[in-house]
Amino acid sequence: MSLGADDIKTGVAALALLLSVFSYLFTRRSWFESNRPIITAEIKTHSAGNMAIVYSILVHNTGNRPAADILLTTDEQSINKLLAKTSTLSAEKEIRRIFSAAGEIALLHSGNTVSNGFGHTTGDQESPLNYGVKLPIKISYRALSRKKYTTKQNLILKDSEYFAGSGWSEPNA
Repeated sequence: MSLGADDIKTGVAALALLLSVFSYLFTRRSWFESNRPIITAEIKTHSAGNMAIVYSILVHNTGNRPAADILLTTDEQSINKLLAKTSTLSAEKEIRRIFSAAGEIALLHSGNTVSNGFGHTTGDQESPLNYGVKLPIKISYRALSRKKYTTKQNLILKDSEYFAGSGWSEPNA
């Protein structure tokens, strides 16, 4: 059985159609992946002195579309590791509120950041939070098109000014 010229033309046309459909689907998926909100969080040093470090939690939208209904969550075991035995009830409530429905962010525009207090650590046994704890979190949000996203990342409670714990301070002018 030999292939005729018409069979070859039909085969080439079918292959071209298949490649076109694949290209369209790939391009569409790439467009949606690159044109979406991307939400991340970090614990950042708000201020630091010789007695304590005060922290903020920041939530960033580094994507190019707004994000809605942003919710940070973590498990109970991780919160318990973060909270020191000497933690006060108000410090505990503050942390738990961030990782509950009360901490939901209704809308975060592209390129924007929101923040919230995240407690403090001290160099003594009275610190309400445990310095250096790695906190695994889940970030759930949606695009305005209703597509839902969920990402996982770790937060680490430490001085964000000096990633390894030491640095040089600038002299006062």
